[in-house]
Amino acid sequence: MTIDMTKADLKEAEVSATTTQLKLDHNGLPLIPQPSEDPLDPLNFPKWLKWTILIEVSALSLLSLLGASVITPTFGVLSKEFHKSLTETAYITSVFVLTIGLSSAFWNPLANVYGRRPVYLICIAGSIATAAGSAASTTYRELLALRAVNGIFAGIPLGLGSVDCARSVRPTQRPKPIRLRNKH
Repeated sequence: MTIDMTKADLKEAEVSATTTQLKLDHNGLPLIPQPSEDPLDPLNFPKWLKWTILIEVSALSLLSLLGASVITPTFGVLSKEFHKSLTETAYITSVFVLTIGLSSAFWNPLANVYGRRPVYLICIAGSIATAAGSAASTTYRELLALRAVNGIFAGIPLGLGSVDCARSVRPTQRPKPIRLRNKH
């Protein structure tokens, strides 16, 4: 039995023989996506670091949403303090929820350009500062403005949390981390 191969077939066989081997999972299936050799690739992080990152992002998401409602029990006191109706006082939460929802449209593109870590750090610092400013505010307008700005800074973990989960965990391993992140 003879096998006839053209020069093109020989060249293609040589190229395929010299390409890197596919990395496989514990079941022998190819990993999708294939991890790079870069140690900073989140897919190459050790399992403990991946879980640490996911727990931190989940905690930040929880705190962001908690920031929306934490002021609600004080509405009665605030409405008397600022001489506003309860409906007007509820705007304090409404403006926070509005800006937290819109903030992802601003922060996500910035995180794609400058990296997620610097954007997270800026937002955490801004969120802490504006929350402290809200606590110290003496007028309704000041409180309303600071809550709006606080919502802008607090929206980052809600917008990027799923991205962090998706980039650090393979698609076949995502259900458990996504469940953890969405429990808040």
